[in-house]
Amino acid sequence: RSVELVAVPHRHLQRILVDTCFQDAHAEVSFRILQHGGATLRITIEESGEQTSQSVAPEETHCTVIIHDARRWDVGQGELYHARVELLDAMGNAIDAYVQRFGCREVTIAGDRLLLNGHPVYLQGFGRHEDFPVIGRGHNDAVMVRDFELLKWLGANSFRTSHYPYAEEQIDLADQLGIMVISESPAVGIVPDLATARTLSTHMAVQKEYMLRDYNHPSVIVWSVANEPLSFQESAPAYFKPVVAAAREVDAKRPIMFVTFCVDRDRCLDLFDMIGINSYTGWYGGGDVMANSMKHASNFFDTVKQLIPDKPVMMTEFGADAVVGFHGLPGEMWTEEYQAELIVETIKVIRAKPWMCGEHVWAFCDFRTGQNDRRAYGNRKGVFTRDRLPKMAAHALKAIWNPEIRS
Repeated sequence: RSVELVAVPHRHLQRILVDTCFQDAHAEVSFRILQHGGATLRITIEESGEQTSQSVAPEETHCTVIIHDARRWDVGQGELYHARVELLDAMGNAIDAYVQRFGCREVTIAGDRLLLNGHPVYLQGFGRHEDFPVIGRGHNDAVMVRDFELLKWLGANSFRTSHYPYAEEQIDLADQLGIMVISESPAVGIVPDLATARTLSTHMAVQKEYMLRDYNHPSVIVWSVANEPLSFQESAPAYFKPVVAAAREVDAKRPIMFVTFCVDRDRCLDLFDMIGINSYTGWYGGGDVMANSMKHASNFFDTVKQLIPDKPVMMTEFGADAVVGFHGLPGEMWTEEYQAELIVETIKVIRAKPWMCGEHVWAFCDFRTGQNDRRAYGNRKGVFTRDRLPKMAAHALKAIWNPEIRS
């Protein structure tokens, strides 16, 4: 990723955190500003001209600006504002200045519904990876633009940063396009019974760091603290309670979730506002008649509802590997036909459960992995190839998510 070295004056802005809420058509924009060295603070919303100024001490300062008839950031509507934050000397000259971009929107939970601006929202999209041929695991601007164009073509409205914070350019573009993001910690496969004090302290520190970095992005609607931990272990609740507390210390408003693969024996479901479920019915141990696999999936989802009756639940991973160019009639495992059919049929089962709040297919594109006997030269669960060519599953998803747009 790109790295920038920034020189700042002795008295300077250290951190700006922005929260928004609505009072009818007006937005109340609250700023928490940490700065080094006392000075006068001035905030100007560039689009509206709304302004506030006050003398501040060298610690965190809270101040509020009202935007009248505010434009709301929403799905597909990347409405953004810019706040110019200045530290002024006694003569009114700027010592330091920073332009902070933000969006006016509210994320809340009501029962088993996830709400954006007071309306239920259904997430459809993917788990993804920062991965591309030649450059490997890393960020590339051109690849990013192509990926977002493909998301729009499909009709996807969201993605999860599986399984680590992405380059900030990715979240910037999601802000602009109105794409919802579940921002996830790099804590993958945590084994609580083997975790040390250092494991826990590192997890908590990283959780705070990436949340503070991504805090002002309106596209980030949910924080995920872990993917597929062994949360059935006896020590799991004691491990995750301080992690959740660390997350809420940074952000007490947005929902906190984690992603489990062992929901029927999970010990930590009560700790989180929202639960993500990873389940590969029809793939791992699959190959049965599709109707039988889907009956099993439906029964599994009914069990999930019994275990989590009053929280938002979404499918964060499901799908199948397909090697591009492999075909079969009927479709068999590893063929494009089987992958497409499994994804389509699973979505039907998910949507038959009205309490589900989203479907994220695993994965957006094929990606490289270490070689082993379960991988065909990498993970082939992408609905696009690693170089972003569509498989049959991509067209099948577009027919569900974005049928009105011609290919």
